[in-house]
Amino acid sequence: MNIASSVKSAAVKAAKYTQPRVDPEKGIDTSGDSPQLTPGPGALAGGIQGYMLDGIGGALGGVVGSYAGTQVAKKSNMLAGAATGFTLGAALTAGVTYGLAAFSGTQVGPTGAIVSALGGGLAGLSGTLASTPGGSGIMSGGIQGFVGNRMSGMAAGSVGGYIGLEVGKRTGSTSTAVLAGGLSGAAIGAGATAGLVSTLGSGELSTLMLAGSAVMGGLAGAVATVSASKRSAPRDGAYGGMLAGMAIGSMTGNPALGLATAAASGFAARANTNSGKAVLGIGTGVVAGALAGAITGQADIMASVMTGAAVGAVAAPVGAIVGTATRQVMRNAQVDVVNFINEKWVDPYLAKNTLSKPAKIAIGAAAGALILGPTGMVAQNKLAGFGVMGAVGAAGGAFYGAKMVKQAEEIKEARATLVEVDRPQAVFANVIQAQQKISHG
Repeated sequence: MNIASSVKSAAVKAAKYTQPRVDPEKGIDTSGDSPQLTPGPGALAGGIQGYMLDGIGGALGGVVGSYAGTQVAKKSNMLAGAATGFTLGAALTAGVTYGLAAFSGTQVGPTGAIVSALGGGLAGLSGTLASTPGGSGIMSGGIQGFVGNRMSGMAAGSVGGYIGLEVGKRTGSTSTAVLAGGLSGAAIGAGATAGLVSTLGSGELSTLMLAGSAVMGGLAGAVATVSASKRSAPRDGAYGGMLAGMAIGSMTGNPALGLATAAASGFAARANTNSGKAVLGIGTGVVAGALAGAITGQADIMASVMTGAAVGAVAAPVGAIVGTATRQVMRNAQVDVVNFINEKWVDPYLAKNTLSKPAKIAIGAAAGALILGPTGMVAQNKLAGFGVMGAVGAAGGAFYGAKMVKQAEEIKEARATLVEVDRPQAVFANVIQAQQKISHG
């Protein structure tokens, strides 16, 4: 056995696994690219973000507010839909908070009620905005903004990302879109922090606080904008940059680096070659990392800026290159696993058995629970989080499963009632002969 040739063959297979599989004739495409922007998760995004902000009450307010806001936006416009989502989400979350407090015998003060209402309202607003085509990026930016700066960061990532996305749709320029999303996120982040501090009276508003909120909000808005791209590369790059930045940031004591390198890596991943991603990643990573270092530096700001710039210069290109390759491997592996399960168990079972409608809906519910359950654990770091978000995912999966079953039944019924018409050749085959007989007669 030739070890060198075996190693070379394994390396070739591994490298091939990092490449997308595209075969239009067989309907295979694991690139993750989309020919057009598809509607975002809507109520699902509202539920996730609501739970992150205010637990069960926020999740309910986010789901209901987002759903209502989405329906209004479809019939009217996004401004009316966003207002509906915020108002209904805030009212429902506040009501649930008071109800749970009364049930448990505890009291909710004015500050707690305001925070709950704002959390549910923001979740309803964010979910409504996330229903727009490309809205999955808005959800991503909102979640990463929350990790960076809680409620202010989520507002900046969601609203700033929506503005950047809409600018991108109108201009067709990614750079302009990211700039618009970043600037909008910065303004919203600073404004939200100022409003919360002034309303709640939770402390003294300082220039450093506003500057930090502006920087974090700008990064969240930029991440949301690049994550809304039709191409998978910016989304994959943002994912890789976030992980790389968080890993190095935990060692340097700067948690803001995860958000900074996510924005830089997502923008750098637009390049078509790894060398281009590296060059663009180093440039954007230095700037984003320096900003993250400036807002967290206390004793020696200059040293924090230099450290942040150095981390960004390393983490951003790594995230852009490794992140895109890693996510592509994950997509290929997912397809392989699903195909293996189908061929090994699902297809043989379905060849002998027919699934009932309740069974199909139950499968959808199980899939939704498995998808959202881990998100709840990340959001609240508790086993209860898995239960709550798993229940939300199960409800959503059951709803969409029932919807798909109904659509399939309608298509089947429509096909069964179609009137079969003979081909024109068969109908008019003897017309000429008949005309000749009439003319001869």
